[in-house]
Amino acid sequence: MGRPSLLEAVNSVKSQSFPDWEIIVVNASGVPLALPQHESWSAVTLWIETGHALDRGSAANQLLGAAGGQYAIFLDDDDWFLDDHLGKLVKALDADQAIVAAYGDVECLSEAGTANQSVKHRFERDFDVTALQLENYLPIHAVMFRMDSVRIGRPCAFEPALQLFEDWDFWLQLSKKGAFRRVPGISAIYALSAATGSGHTEAANEQRIAMLTLLSKRQLERWQPDDAARLILHEVKRVNQLTHEKQVADIALQQAEELRRYASERETQLDLATHALNELQTQLHVQSVQMGLQQREIEKLGKIRIEHLSQIATLMESTSWRVTRPLRQAHVLLTRIRAKSPLRVARNLSRALASQIARHGVLGFVRRIPYFFLQRQAYIARMQSQRPAEKVSLFEHAPPRLRDLRLHPDLTGQWTTIDAKVSVVIPTFNAGPEFVWMLRKLRMQKAVREIEIVVVDSGSSDGTVAVARQAGAKIVEILPSEFTHSHSRNLGADHATGDFLLIMVQDAYPIGDLWMYGMLRFLLDHADQGLVAASCAEYSRADSDMMYDSMINTHYRFLGCLEVDRIGEHKGDDHMALRSQGQLSDVSCLISRECFQKFRYRGDYAEDLDLGIRLIQSGHRVAMLASIKVIHSHNRPAFYYLKRSFVDVIFLVGMFDDFFYPRSESLSGLIAGMRSTAQHITKWFEQLDAVCPVTPLGEQLSTWIAESRRTFSILQQADAIHLGEDRLDEFLSTMPKKYIGDTPQVMDAVARAEAQHFNDSFLARLEHFLGFAADVYGAQDALLRSELGAVVRKTFAATAGSALAYYCLSHSSVDDSAFESANRIRNELTAGV
Repeated sequence: MGRPSLLEAVNSVKSQSFPDWEIIVVNASGVPLALPQHESWSAVTLWIETGHALDRGSAANQLLGAAGGQYAIFLDDDDWFLDDHLGKLVKALDADQAIVAAYGDVECLSEAGTANQSVKHRFERDFDVTALQLENYLPIHAVMFRMDSVRIGRPCAFEPALQLFEDWDFWLQLSKKGAFRRVPGISAIYALSAATGSGHTEAANEQRIAMLTLLSKRQLERWQPDDAARLILHEVKRVNQLTHEKQVADIALQQAEELRRYASERETQLDLATHALNELQTQLHVQSVQMGLQQREIEKLGKIRIEHLSQIATLMESTSWRVTRPLRQAHVLLTRIRAKSPLRVARNLSRALASQIARHGVLGFVRRIPYFFLQRQAYIARMQSQRPAEKVSLFEHAPPRLRDLRLHPDLTGQWTTIDAKVSVVIPTFNAGPEFVWMLRKLRMQKAVREIEIVVVDSGSSDGTVAVARQAGAKIVEILPSEFTHSHSRNLGADHATGDFLLIMVQDAYPIGDLWMYGMLRFLLDHADQGLVAASCAEYSRADSDMMYDSMINTHYRFLGCLEVDRIGEHKGDDHMALRSQGQLSDVSCLISRECFQKFRYRGDYAEDLDLGIRLIQSGHRVAMLASIKVIHSHNRPAFYYLKRSFVDVIFLVGMFDDFFYPRSESLSGLIAGMRSTAQHITKWFEQLDAVCPVTPLGEQLSTWIAESRRTFSILQQADAIHLGEDRLDEFLSTMPKKYIGDTPQVMDAVARAEAQHFNDSFLARLEHFLGFAADVYGAQDALLRSELGAVVRKTFAATAGSALAYYCLSHSSVDDSAFESANRIRNELTAGV
């Protein structure tokens, strides 16, 4: 209608969390619109100009005819949506194919945009088709409806003769084709005109009476006998409700009289409280006097401090201090010389040799020389690396809470043997040469009465079973085809005879000889609080990469156990609360055998998280320990992160009803975004190899992220992609033909938006890693540059896996034309996981 508020209405659509929309605007004013210059007008998909004024019904019919979406929703130019309005209504319609419309709650503002703005009314009413016959409780921009429902059968349309109630008449037509679903929560604003209001509720308004008469005539033509019967029952129910409300009001009057009497009694109690307050003031005066005495003591200590400083100054002016000055200067010079590169290498080498000999003994060190030789490039780079900057000692200026931290029992040396038998259950498959060290370390555990080791092997061919049998373990052998993460662990528990089960993985290594005791002691000390299971945090191996270090740092921060032990309990059924509070880890999970047999593992993915969530939902508590740790990490290839990220998203969406994921519409756009981003990374890797930057790693990465945002472009035919991993490069190269075919793809607005969204998601993940790296890594060297390239490659792969999962979830219905492509992607990326 030519109102300046149109810009705010358009911007409210642009700011929606749901990304896939079109805006169609019809000029119903009859005169050309005078629009101010603004970039937001480019968001409008279609402008409809008829050259003459339109009533509300005719304008609405023009829009219905032009709408191209699966769903549609109206918006007047003086109203607006809140951020989640479209998203929550689309989700409701997607979830229930039986409903024809979904609507949210609306807040009605009087004199919107002025200093006198106030809430006039809130439309917050559940759907009742009978009540809709008597009252329109659905503002026009509250309701999103299916266009198929409008067109199928007798088409629904707006009546031009209805200058009022035209939307009410439309809802009555649409309700004949199916139910509406309310999605609670205010998500749109209805602005009343400061001059005229709505005009709908003025009883003496002649136009209103005429329009109501016309609406009634149209409604009578649609009514059936059962409609009249429902109206009669509705009015009887309303009369009964009014009668009940009067009875409630009478009871409220009686309660008010009782409250008056109660207030009189409280007045007497207030007098008593005033007397107590006077006594408290007397006590405060006494404390004030005591504080004065303490202040004088502080002043006295200050004078003593000044005297000590004076004595130090006298010492520094003494002959002995001047005589020893050359010795101090020589010490500083020697320190600087030792920091130079050749000496640094020698110093680091000597420290490394001493550390290895102290850890493994001379013979153990000699046996490991072939391993050091194979990994020589990595070790040489580490010997040349700058030593991390010295940090303040943990015991200097420590926060008071650190005094209460629980320490590893190997540090305290305080322990008493626990009279319990612990069964360690370990699923294995080609566990490797370090498995014997793990079994030896488990056998060396102290302060537990008896330790049993149960190994469930699924077809190892490297001697794993013989090593386990030699270590005295109980062996359970299954076929490789029988293996699942849950079945193998449940089977091991069935063969265990201990009071407690300690579920582990084959490549974890306990820290300390009291590691098992520390976990069991924590479990028993907190059993009275409902604690039934505990896992310990991981400490990365020496060959762990940046990606894994960053991931576990983020993971343990999320769980709240990065620095302190955390006991989780049921605090809500949303996925964030359940994941953060219910997490357990199969790397090491201690639980009583009795409790485990009640719950057991289930499923074949994230079975430890599922167990923890079920435990807290049943009223128990679970712990993640920072005071007790196990050495465990992986250095996975990038393609692993792609598949793992894909499966993670599929699993989380399937497990948690409230896990939101963005809808992905264009596979061609997604692939173009992935390949274009990969090409940008390829060019950056070429620069990284050609130039050896001396800037800190965090600064280097920050500069590249900013440059990528500025220069990113969508490439129709990307040049050769070289991300440094053959399998990932091959996957990116074959994606278009494998999932789309040879048909040329047109990059329309939807596809371009999908491509840009992928690049934005990738850079956002890099920025998250940057927050970790900027606090950890300093100036670059060959090792850091190599690992930086690896973390960028793996971050890209993880982003790609999540994006492909979003696409598959968005097209999971067999009726969807993109279902076959999505199914091919799902089958390839879930195979072998």
